Amino acid sequence: MDRGKKRKPMTWPKWNGQPESFHFYLDRLVFKYNTDEEEVNGNNNVVWYEILQTLPDQMMRRVEGFWRQESAKGNPDPRKFFSHLAQTFGSVQQTERAQDRLRTLIQRDSQEFGKFLPEFEETLTKAGGASWDNASKLAWLRNSISPALREQLVPVIMPKDYNEYIQRLHPIAWAFEHTAKFKALQRKQGSAGNVTKGRHQASATSRSPVTTTPRHRQQRYPPSRTHVTHATMTAT
Repeated sequence: MDRGKKRKPMTWPKWNGQPESFHFYLDRLVFKYNTDEEEVNGNNNVVWYEILQTLPDQMMRRVEGFWRQESAKGNPDPRKFFSHLAQTFGSVQQTERAQDRLRTLIQRDSQEFGKFLPEFEETLTKAGGASWDNASKLAWLRNSISPALREQLVPVIMPKDYNEYIQRLHPIAWAFEHTAKFKALQRKQGSAGNVTKGRHQASATSRSPVTTTPRHRQQRYPPSRTHVTHATMTAT
């Protein structure tokens, strides 16, 4: 196998137009977009067109106005298309579930940022975040990244554009993840996980599994959290 050869892009999923299959279709659509690198996906205009082609003809007509309007602006953002699809064809319940998940989604101190970001952006998109302004998306991102990583940003002047912020954050996170402090956090997390697992195994025959309630962070909501209440379509 030629390791230097680029892999073929994943196939864009097709939706059959049935409501019961929409959410799985959208999950696969977002997964494909996040997984394939930009050069594999092509530029935004190509991706914008490819997303449209995943819809049945009758469903294309329902998004035609939006598609034309955003296309005319040039370099359209595919994530806005995902949000519009969810708003048009998805359920309010799914959007609300994603918004609830976004409120409690927190990166672990020992978790690499590159592994956390796809889950965050997928949840953001499903919650309607692709259509929010930069300040709102950045507020949610800052509240979701780990305290340990957030400390690394204190002396840094970060961009105010969401995409530029992500690009700037990647090398900062990468450098932090190669420090002794981060390695120690990983070892600590691993040890805690092993102890917890052992306790659960030892007590499995004597009592029911212990459940925990997600840790809410309402006191840390950004001032712009009102955006999250909009039932639009998956994000310092």
